[in-house]
Amino acid sequence: METTQFFSGVAPNTKLVVVDIFEGTVSDIVTAIEWVWQNAETYHILVETNSWGITSSGLPARDASIDNAIRALIAKGIIVTVVAGNDGINVQGQTLGSPAEVDEVITVAASDFYGPQRTSYSSVGPGTANTTKPDIMAPGGTYDMEHGGSYVAADTNDVEEYGSEILNSMIPMSGTSMATPHVAGVCALMAQAIGGFSAWITNTSSLDWLNEIGAYGYTDNDETSGYPYWTNYSYNNIIKRYLLATAWETNHTASYDGNGFDDAWEGWGFVQARAAIEALLYAYNLGTIVKFSLYGGNEDRFKPHIWARRVYLEAGKTYRFKLDVPSGADFDLILFAPYGDTYGEPIVAAYSTTHTIGADEEIVYTPTVSGWYLITVKQWSGNGQFKFVAFEETTLDKYQTKIHSKAGNSHGFYVDTTETGIFLRIYHTTITGDLACGVIDYATLSYLDSENNNPAGQLDYLVYNPGSSLGASNFAFV
Repeated sequence: METTQFFSGVAPNTKLVVVDIFEGTVSDIVTAIEWVWQNAETYHILVETNSWGITSSGLPARDASIDNAIRALIAKGIIVTVVAGNDGINVQGQTLGSPAEVDEVITVAASDFYGPQRTSYSSVGPGTANTTKPDIMAPGGTYDMEHGGSYVAADTNDVEEYGSEILNSMIPMSGTSMATPHVAGVCALMAQAIGGFSAWITNTSSLDWLNEIGAYGYTDNDETSGYPYWTNYSYNNIIKRYLLATAWETNHTASYDGNGFDDAWEGWGFVQARAAIEALLYAYNLGTIVKFSLYGGNEDRFKPHIWARRVYLEAGKTYRFKLDVPSGADFDLILFAPYGDTYGEPIVAAYSTTHTIGADEEIVYTPTVSGWYLITVKQWSGNGQFKFVAFEETTLDKYQTKIHSKAGNSHGFYVDTTETGIFLRIYHTTITGDLACGVIDYATLSYLDSENNNPAGQLDYLVYNPGSSLGASNFAFV
């Protein structure tokens, strides 16, 4: 293959195991899927991708034996991606069949190169009674240069469509069969972030937070092991949830309704590999002011559209999330629960989506369960740098407020008070690091005062007395 890596896939160091099912019967297809189940550990198979579907009388069809074989792969711990299909929107309406309609799989729609927008050929849902399909959208290419043309893929060394066979050559192709391996590659990178095959075979991740919640990889389950086929603690379930929750919505005709932000056109939106991987790797610490730029439009299609981080929230406490949106832009603030539904779909815990240019977004939320939530900032229109911060609510009449053990290297508290002054001090019996504390203006998300007045190993304190009401303020310890 290409040694200069001029043509490289999403996960170029991934090794492939090819199982041929074309020109086979339904029974042959099921046998091939079962072979993958049986040989997953032998060949280190973490992601299984499917660029095929079945039809009846020229229309997409369902087959229970195929669907159950696919569910068995998922129950085992394998991530499964499937093409939505290239049937567009036909007079019968829905254009999905097996295995695209299996609720637990990641069903992929195709976008054009420019926009990105769903292509006219990409099949649509609505899906099943349980889930909306497709789940996500990725680059699939088009059949006309006006919208970007095709993508380059490896040829099969079998039958050359255009002239005589050239060994180890490349070929231009378009379709959801191009989009789906793109998502499979992102899933492979997410699996690598978790710890790769070693994590799957030992149930021990390179990420401590996954070990703390008891996340796991391979199981001996199949579709007969009871329902549900997987749990919120399986690696493949976590990857599906984070992949979908961090997608970038491009279909603005589907409005937010509070029941979920996916639609039958593009699912949760256009895949965002960087945001999905960073959400697995990095946690947000309360009280930290984040500044980050998001972009939209064709000219900025390779720049970030989503910012996402995990954040640990405790049940029964109230938290405030504040997003300072740049003028000329519209960004959304969405908080996802630390668990998904039965089928691995993310669950929206709270959101703020004003859809007004330059309007700030705010979430006030009291969780009913403790855990690692997912906070996302999503570009809707315009470009620019946002400022974001989140705090735990408290009151000034408390003598002592405890910081939980998963707070990381900072923590912040929100108060709204008529008091005109404040004395802050952080205390711990075994101070070893160099601490600091500060007061943040909640309206502008800027520091009013800060102190780092003692060396490492000694307590820091801050006295802030502006002579007027503090109002809505935040106190941060770092």
